[in-house]
This record gives sequence, structure tokens and C-alpha cells, in this order.
Amino acid sequence: MWKMLKHIGQTHRRKLITTFSLVGLDNLLLLVYPVFGGWAINAVMEGNVWQAMLYGVVILLMWIIGAARRAADTRTFTQIYTEIAVPVVLEQRKREVPHSAITARVALSRE
Repeated sequence: MWKMLKHIGQTHRRKLITTFSLVGLDNLLLLVYPVFGGWAINAVMEGNVWQAMLYGVVILLMWIIGAARRAADTRTFTQIYTEIAVPVVLEQRKREVPHSAITARVALSRE
């Protein structure tokens, strides 16, 4: 198992780093979101509309990074799953393993 995980990590290093970096950045923005909300409320109360617009920029940035994270996450892990599942199915069919067992093994590889 560790050998396979190491192989996946080496094969998809860039994609995994990108995906996990986007996850980290998305989580960081979720943590600082209330701070920018507070600044925006204070800016509106003081009449600084342009300073309050920064809040809108932060929200737009959060949406863009969140969408990029979901897209990268889906593509990366679907590709890894495909590279694992297809050989398992083909090998199991050669061995004439029952379809239910093949399905169960492929489902486990997704986890």
C-alpha cells in the first residue's frame, strides 16, 4: 500500500502540490473572511465606500480560488482513480473474477 501511495505521489507530484496549495489558500481565505467583513462594515459606517469595495474583491477572489480548487481537485483525483481502477478491472477480468468482486475492489480503490 505504501509503495503504491509513494508511486502516486511521485507520479502526480505537481498536480497534488497544486491541489493541496489551493485547498490551503481556500481555507486561509475562509479564516480571514470575517476580518475583511468587519473592515467593510467599519468602512461603510465611516463613509469609505471604496475601502468597503475591498470586501467585494476578497469575496470574488474567494469564489475564483474555490472554483479553481474544486476543478483541480476533481481532475487530479479522477485521473489518479482512473489510473488505479482500469488496470484492476482488466487484471481481474483476465482472472475471471466475479463482477461483484471486481466492483467491490474498484469501489475500495476510490476510497
